[in-house]
Amino acid sequence: MRQILRDEWGFDGFVVSDAFAVGNMVIQGHARDGREAALRASKPGLTWTCPATPTPTMSLNWWQRAP
Repeated sequence: MRQILRDEWGFDGFVVSDAFAVGNMVIQGHARDGREAALRASKPGLTWTCPATPTPTMSLNWWQRAP
């Protein structure tokens, strides 16, 4: 991800996971726990993970409240 997205394409924005994708790394046996999953996801370039459930700052209508 880092080589193509950052180096070849010059992208310097956020790379965001799908909801609970990092947590699923534990469930699917790719990481021992959440800390390892986060480390394994961030090394290739993930910068933000979507939460599995909506939060007050990330609800379905967040764009309506944005300034």
